[in-house]
Amino acid sequence: MIQVVNSEFSRYTQMFILTHNLYFHKEITYKPIGENSNYQNYWILRKENNISNIQSFKNENPIKNSYSLLWDEMKLNKQSSLLPNILRRILEVYFRHFGGLNIDQEIIKFDGSDKLICASLVKWAHDGSHHYQDDLYMQHRSADNEKFLKVFEQIFINSGHKNHFKMMTKEIDNKTG
Repeated sequence: MIQVVNSEFSRYTQMFILTHNLYFHKEITYKPIGENSNYQNYWILRKENNISNIQSFKNENPIKNSYSLLWDEMKLNKQSSLLPNILRRILEVYFRHFGGLNIDQEIIKFDGSDKLICASLVKWAHDGSHHYQDDLYMQHRSADNEKFLKVFEQIFINSGHKNHFKMMTKEIDNKTG
């Protein structure tokens, strides 16, 4: 990783890297958890109708993968009727595709109404990946979202993936990683 830090020993105080290549961007901006990113800043330069526009993102990388975008959607839509669908998509991607874990085993770790909510999220995850969606619709109350979020977090805790949940919700302390 190229690192330019302003010091008396460095000939360089600033470096600009411009790219259209998203893979190169991902590689050059990779930082392990806990690494200080105060020295990196991100901008997106766009040109529309012959007018250039630069948008600053400070030290928050604006380029994300689809999995990270799901977590962002979760954080932005906590009151939405779409929240359970977002949660089940995160569970599906993380447990099935990334972790290779059997999410069905998580249901038995819950009791009462939390067990029903967990089973609902898991069944939606299975149905979404194995069956044609035939425009089923359920009236969902946004007041239930708090329950879904609580069970969603508990799934990660029960399965030993609490740190992943914290990282994706930006609750993890950068000093402890």
